[in-house]
Amino acid sequence: MLSLKSNRKYETILFDVVDTLLIKTPPDFQVLAGRCREAGISLDLDAARKGWKQSERWVAEQLISEMAGEPRMPEHEFFKRPDFVALRTAFSEKTDKEIWEMVSLILPLQGSRQSWQIIEGIRETLEKLMNAGYKLGVVSNFDNSLSKLLEQFDLKKYFNAVITSSLAAVKKPDPKILKIACSRLKVNPKKSLYVGDHPFDVLCAKKAGMAVAWICDESDTLPPQMNYKPDHRISSVMDIEELLL
Repeated sequence: MLSLKSNRKYETILFDVVDTLLIKTPPDFQVLAGRCREAGISLDLDAARKGWKQSERWVAEQLISEMAGEPRMPEHEFFKRPDFVALRTAFSEKTDKEIWEMVSLILPLQGSRQSWQIIEGIRETLEKLMNAGYKLGVVSNFDNSLSKLLEQFDLKKYFNAVITSSLAAVKKPDPKILKIACSRLKVNPKKSLYVGDHPFDVLCAKKAGMAVAWICDESDTLPPQMNYKPDHRISSVMDIEELLL
């Protein structure tokens, strides 16, 4: 067993899945560019990446507002708004009316079919954490197919619990889903670390009383109305080794 740092902060490490352990190929921003191309709209990959990142930020901001008591946005509106935000970011010279017209063109288009791929180095990092005595778990807004997906990539064996929103009947950023995971593992949230890539992963973890390691780029910022900061900023799950081992 690997030697442990004395008086370690955490006993349990919980992980998100998408863009944390596994990635979609092609990534969402490439799918967006492909949908635009299919609709006759020219969107280069760099603009698509920036636009999609902004749309993810919008999702976090909207959920924060709704958690604070703002009326919930209708599902049909919430579904198409990320496309609008992404294209609004990419085509700043166009009017909102023009952007909505573009959204109406790409909305019915699904784009390239995506498949899952493991992030290189994940197995080795999980093996080290497990051997060091940490309890490991997964908490994700995923359906009940997640366990089979983790088995497919030979990852499930590392986790003491796999909690999905389908199983828990609650979704991030509601902190209840992380509290359910801690209860299942019989651990104190204050001695637990959540690792995820989305701004609402930070919100969810901090509201659950947990520390959080946010996977992000150096230039990434959290929504201004979020009154929390990540305990750690990392570029990938593999950086956890420097923090904990």
